[in-house]
Amino acid sequence: MTPHLADPQASFDFGLALVWADPSADDPLTWMGEVVAKPEGQESHLGRHTRRYSLSGSALKPEGGQGQVGKMWLDQEDGHIVDAIFPMPSHPGYSDLRLRLLGYSDGGQAEWTALLNAHFDGCTN
Repeated sequence: MTPHLADPQASFDFGLALVWADPSADDPLTWMGEVVAKPEGQESHLGRHTRRYSLSGSALKPEGGQGQVGKMWLDQEDGHIVDAIFPMPSHPGYSDLRLRLLGYSDGGQAEWTALLNAHFDGCTN
């Protein structure tokens, strides 16, 4: 899951699937395609030491389009996604997708379970 840590100078690829938030969709899990991450260099990004990658591939090519390039910054030591910009939507009506690391914790299973349960706090059904 972290090929960039084994060889930071090598390109790597991954598949991209999204939960498409559209009630009219037959299946909300949508296969977008493949993404190829090509290393571009190291830089400080959002206060972290990162490796910057350009993103291309079939997931970034809209139907009949030429495809576009995205960007991704991965933490040099831990491999976390620090920031990623994809030039395709994640929801109907959106034009792009951005993931940004706000923080992380290694609190283990108890913390993970509490986080999942907190999502449903206040639900009446």
